[in-house]
Amino acid sequence: MGKYGLRIKNIEAGILYEHNLGVREYVDTTDAMLVKSLFYDFLIENGLTTVNDKSTRDIICVQFGFGSSSYEEQLKKFKKSLKNAEKMEDGEKKERKLARINEAMLKAEANQHLYEKHSAQELRTIFYKNGVDVTYQ
Repeated sequence: MGKYGLRIKNIEAGILYEHNLGVREYVDTTDAMLVKSLFYDFLIENGLTTVNDKSTRDIICVQFGFGSSSYEEQLKKFKKSLKNAEKMEDGEKKERKLARINEAMLKAEANQHLYEKHSAQELRTIFYKNGVDVTYQ
């Protein structure tokens, strides 16, 4: 086992919810730690699966820092990204960025019926009542 515990994934609830709706293609994660404790020992003794004794996929941390976006809110974010990309100096990099944003906008438009706006607290309630699916990539 790791010196201090096991690495686990920290996932933002709003991003995970949007991914599961089909309006986001990827899930950003950050590393977190399940620190050594009595709870940690209990989990290990009861079959927690580890990868190279350094991490586990059996436990994740879900952070409720923000909610999910409506289609209109997502469109505003894309427009802001377009403005920022327009300011880029590197022409080739700028064109690639603009193309990616425009492609994402087209996908969002095609899937606008899938967007569901929820606050972080509403997502917490949804996740606790209904559970949530997490697919490792």
